[in-house]
Amino acid sequence: SKLGYLKKADAWLTISESSTREACEHLQINRDAVTDISAACDPVFRPLEMTSQESTLLKRQFGIDRSFVLYSGGADVRKNLPRLIRVFARLEASLRGQYQLVLAGKIGEAYVQNLSALAKSCGMADGDLIFTGSISDMQLCQLYNLGHAYVFPSLHEGFGLPVLEAMSCRMPVIAANTSSLPEVVGIHDALFDPVDDVDMLDKL
Repeated sequence: SKLGYLKKADAWLTISESSTREACEHLQINRDAVTDISAACDPVFRPLEMTSQESTLLKRQFGIDRSFVLYSGGADVRKNLPRLIRVFARLEASLRGQYQLVLAGKIGEAYVQNLSALAKSCGMADGDLIFTGSISDMQLCQLYNLGHAYVFPSLHEGFGLPVLEAMSCRMPVIAANTSSLPEVVGIHDALFDPVDDVDMLDKL
C-alpha cells in the first residue's frame, strides 16, 4: 500500500505544518524526521497593469459583465462548491445583483450541469454563475487581478496553492479555516467555517 511504502522512508518532506501533523498522526512517525518545506506559486501570478481593452476582451471571452467573486481550482467533493453556490445565492438580492460568481478551471460537464441546476434552484439567474472551463495560467492571473474577491471554501488541503496565487496578485481573499489554509492566509478574520453557511455568508 502507499502508506506502507511511505513508512519505509528515512525522512519526509511536507508542504505545510498541517500536512506534517497528519503525517505524524497517520504514519506514526517521529516529528523530528519531517521537514515542512512549504510551497510557492509560479511567478506568473503577480499584480498586472491591464488596459481597459485587455480587461474587456477577457471578460467578454468568459461572459463576465459585472464585478465578480472568483473561485479557482478543482471540483471534487472536498472543494465544497455546492455550499459556495448556496451561500452566494443567499446574499442580499441588491448586493448579489452586482456580482457574478466565477468558477475558474476545468470542471466535468456533468458536474457543471449539476452545479448550474443547483444555482437555478437557489434563485440565481442566468449569467449569475460563470464556468470558464480550462484556462491558461496567464488568463487565471488576469482574473485574479480583475476580480472583486476570491473565496476558497475547501474542506481539506495539503497546502492551498490557489489561495496563494490570488494573494500574490493582491486579490482580497477569504478561505476556510481548515487544515493548511490558516497557514497560507495568515489572517484570522479572513477565515470561515466551511460547513457553516452563516459564517461563510458573513465573511462573503
